[in-house]
Amino acid sequence: MPQETTSARSTEAADWGTADELSPFETMMWRADADPVLRSAGLLVEVLDHAPEWERLVTGHRWLVRRVRRMRQRVLEDPSRIGQPAWVDVDVDLDAHLRRIALPPGSTFDDAMVVAAEVHMEDFARDRPQWKGVLVEGLADGRALYLFKLHHAMADGTALVQLLDLIHSDTRDPTVSATGQAGLVPAEAASASGLLVRNATRQLARTPGIAARATRLAGGIVRRPRRTAAATARYVSSLGRMAGAAPGSPSPAFRSRGLGRAVFTHEVSLADLRRAGKALGGSLNDAYLAALGAGLRRYHERLGVDVDELPLGMPISLRTSADGSGGNRFAAARVALPVAEPDAARRISRVREQVLAARDEPALDLAGAVAPLMSRLPTALITRSTASLTSALDVQASNFRGLDRDAFVAGAEVQGLYVMGPVPGCAIMATLVSNRGVCSIGIAVDTAAVTDVPALRESLRAGFDEVLAVGA
Repeated sequence: MPQETTSARSTEAADWGTADELSPFETMMWRADADPVLRSAGLLVEVLDHAPEWERLVTGHRWLVRRVRRMRQRVLEDPSRIGQPAWVDVDVDLDAHLRRIALPPGSTFDDAMVVAAEVHMEDFARDRPQWKGVLVEGLADGRALYLFKLHHAMADGTALVQLLDLIHSDTRDPTVSATGQAGLVPAEAASASGLLVRNATRQLARTPGIAARATRLAGGIVRRPRRTAAATARYVSSLGRMAGAAPGSPSPAFRSRGLGRAVFTHEVSLADLRRAGKALGGSLNDAYLAALGAGLRRYHERLGVDVDELPLGMPISLRTSADGSGGNRFAAARVALPVAEPDAARRISRVREQVLAARDEPALDLAGAVAPLMSRLPTALITRSTASLTSALDVQASNFRGLDRDAFVAGAEVQGLYVMGPVPGCAIMATLVSNRGVCSIGIAVDTAAVTDVPALRESLRAGFDEVLAVGA
């Protein structure tokens, strides 16, 4: 991934992911990986117009490790759990993070996606930085795939796009020379005992601040009892909805969960999907969710299974201009995805009403609020509570903007960009990335839950066609 070494973009790369410890929410994701079903690593799939020169690609990754500190850091656990795990520098062996795979002659894009599914299923070594890159060569039309996998504890969707913008060149010409890039930044000494002392010291320093905030809160209640009581009542009511059972009823067809993964892609015009949403009284995101609902209705009809509303999880960004780049800043909303509703306008109306209500929930960030406590629980309890939440969701769906510019990997042009999100206990993960006028949709599924992947693929395509036809 070559990039300019003397530019504002290069300077910004050094500022991506600079927190020295995981947030409580990221800690929960990290520790939940103890259950393989709950692994939360996502996979970026880039379609390149040709296979880049290998040595040039390696040089680009040397630059990446030097300039983006998180790429040369591993997670160090605090054995006492007084504080959060830390990001610490380690020596990086690129041979352990970067590899190439040659497909048999005549291989198709679907053959390459089988490799992508295998990479999606792979685990990370816990004592190494949590990323890997794979170049897949040998497609019959001369194209190649670049697969970039990273742990969700490093970045959410928005942070991933920030990283992609930093590390992708906007020209085919070389922008990183091999000279001066051979050595990697040496690791800093770090130990579990040192982390324990640091976290204990930080905890003591934070105690007066916690007491002061509690005093201010109590003073506010005394000064504004009615307003405070009303706000508290709204929050408690919201808390009940957020902590309660997920809306909708899980599909009997998606009952099982396992470790197998399959991935596939779909593309629609950004303008067409936006036009369909507007024609039906909603937004692009409403049309996207409605199309997923239409596709899942068709899939269940093929299986002969009756469904009404399926529980769906959807991340909502909490980022503000004050937040740094990298990391995770989102809350998880839950809606009942209308599946049985045949009328597209009514389906979008029901989706939109729920999404707007979810965004306005006072307790939307419940997971973030309880994470400081939950992250300190024994790992077995973290995995159990996480599994109870995520396995209750049949579908998770996210939607974010991509690069929206020409991008190159070691001189090869990125012609397609898909994100195969993690499948942490749900049956289906759908991720829409809008990029240069195209909505690129990556679908990752748990093959224990989705027993007929080709049927799901055809059904989802028909579901999008159904919604787009209204806009046309």
